[in-house]
Amino acid sequence: MLKTDPDWSVLRPTLPAPIRALIEGCLKKDRRERIADISTARFVLNQPRAVLVAASVSPPVRWRAGKAAGLVVLGMAIGGIAAAAAWQFRSTPAAQVSRFALALPPGQQFTTLVRQIVTISPDGTAVAYSAGGRLYLRSLSDIEPRPVPGAEGAVAAVFSPDSQWLAFHADFSIKRIAVSGGAPVTIYRSGPAPSSLAWDESGILFPVTGTGILRISPDNGEQEVLVPLSPSDGFPHGPQLLPGRDTILFTLATDTGISTDRWDTARIVVHSLKTGKRETIIEPGTDARYVPTGHIVYELGGTILARAFDAATLRLSGSAIPVIDGVQRVISDNSGTAQMAFSNSGSLVYLKGPRAAGVQQVYAFDRQGGREALKLPPGAYRYLRVSPDGKRLAFESSDGKEAFIAVYDLAGTSSARRVTFGGNNRFPVWSRNGTHIVFQSDRTSDPAIFWQAVDGGITEQLTRPDPGTSHVPEAWSPTDDVLLFNVLEKSTTSLWMLPIRNRKPVRFGDVTSTVIPTNAVFSPDGRWVAYQLGERGSGGGGSLFVQPYPPNGTKHQVAGPGGRPLWSHNGKELFYLPAPGQLMVVGVTTEPTFTVTDPLAVPRGFSISNPLNPRMFDMMRDGRILGLAYPDPGSDATSGAFQIHVVLNWFEELKQRLPK
Repeated sequence: MLKTDPDWSVLRPTLPAPIRALIEGCLKKDRRERIADISTARFVLNQPRAVLVAASVSPPVRWRAGKAAGLVVLGMAIGGIAAAAAWQFRSTPAAQVSRFALALPPGQQFTTLVRQIVTISPDGTAVAYSAGGRLYLRSLSDIEPRPVPGAEGAVAAVFSPDSQWLAFHADFSIKRIAVSGGAPVTIYRSGPAPSSLAWDESGILFPVTGTGILRISPDNGEQEVLVPLSPSDGFPHGPQLLPGRDTILFTLATDTGISTDRWDTARIVVHSLKTGKRETIIEPGTDARYVPTGHIVYELGGTILARAFDAATLRLSGSAIPVIDGVQRVISDNSGTAQMAFSNSGSLVYLKGPRAAGVQQVYAFDRQGGREALKLPPGAYRYLRVSPDGKRLAFESSDGKEAFIAVYDLAGTSSARRVTFGGNNRFPVWSRNGTHIVFQSDRTSDPAIFWQAVDGGITEQLTRPDPGTSHVPEAWSPTDDVLLFNVLEKSTTSLWMLPIRNRKPVRFGDVTSTVIPTNAVFSPDGRWVAYQLGERGSGGGGSLFVQPYPPNGTKHQVAGPGGRPLWSHNGKELFYLPAPGQLMVVGVTTEPTFTVTDPLAVPRGFSISNPLNPRMFDMMRDGRILGLAYPDPGSDATSGAFQIHVVLNWFEELKQRLPK
């Protein structure tokens, strides 16, 4: 319907008139004349052939010969079909299960895969999703989605119980906005985006690591802690109040030291709000949801599994069976979200993805939004760092037992080579001449900084943290043998310098950050250092600053919010992340004074954005940014279109496949 007129002559003359009218009506270019509801097509196509032929009481009528005539034929056909098949509906009470895909408009990509990006309204009439840094709403009866004004940068969106509102996270806050339109209302300053949001009749629920499961009022943000959890309890995710409102279902994951394993080994628990008793009901598994059919569905290894569950006795029965294969899971060690959601009416939406959780591809992204995959196979990659000569890439990976540092030739002439062994080795940084790699390791006691020659040799310890602290390398000066590293003690991070010649660390001015790391990086000429700060009372958001090197007390604020800075190779631009799914750049002038231009948005395809992590991406010599993303996230393998898969009346299928 978007291009030329179809060649209607290729349709068989014997084709029943209802089918011809249906096809022509679906392909009308004027959306006011086009058949807009999939239920019309589904109803006609599902009728017995004999009924369709009997309804063809006149020769084929073409839509271009008159819209009214076509509508009359279609109306007569549907009326006849309805009368002839009425008895079938009386004897078949179960609703029919239907599957189709909603394609995003050309050029539109999902915003990020580190939080929930697709959801469906409780009444099953509309889908909301995050794409291109915006929140979109699409009614299942409409052809095109519409952006939701005021919801820029939104992730983790969820509908209100009455389907009239949307809650989402943006600008380090939880907000709500009317589905019909209007200004967004800030409910709660949450800091970094929670791993999940849920909205039921009692309020909005979300987890906070180290605090527990919180519930806030959607009206005034008044909060209460439903389930207190200490950091030693693990990482909570996906809270849901079960029927009766006395028990809460959620996931708990513990830090195994290997981030890609955290949610593969998580456990699903039920917690009594009356007694405080907590019980594990499924292990392993993540992102459990209670379904009104009397089942619990959850994710494991890219597959959605289901088990029969009695919400009154909190007991499972029978074995788990796979119900959806190949569903994407969030690429983040801070969230166990599976990209799926269902309505109270029984409809399901989800994004297809690889079976293996945490599998990522390394891509080179240009300024226009295009991307090119490196020859590295999909795997578990983190903290990409390009060598000073631009020829090699260092990154963190995992063998399932421990984290290690590997090096890859960007020419693609050989496979990646592991260079560290023993303990968990993380956060690689290249030395100025590219002969050594600096990294953090826990091979002794508290995480310290080590280095070793890239081509092999003895590993040497560079720093010795005080008990209860850890050291993380951040950047090496391009003009001097000085390493910037941060010292983390509880939730406070301070920035330090380590001259390699004497190994005596010294503070970098008074730079101190709360909650988020400093993410410091030298300018290409070595004269400036960009870094981010989180401050108490700021809601956990970061601000971007630049100081001279060596530090003299002068500080220039570049952006707020904003963080994880990255200089261009000529030092005239500074890139940063202001919010999930967004990438901004400012022009930089240092003479006669330090000034920056107004920020400009740059298309962003890479996914990792959690401000609690160091910068995951880096820049190649040709100006392209190396980043991580799922291989073709949410897209169809043949068409390349990004799609949301929809299953109508999915509850009926679930009940048939797994009776209570």
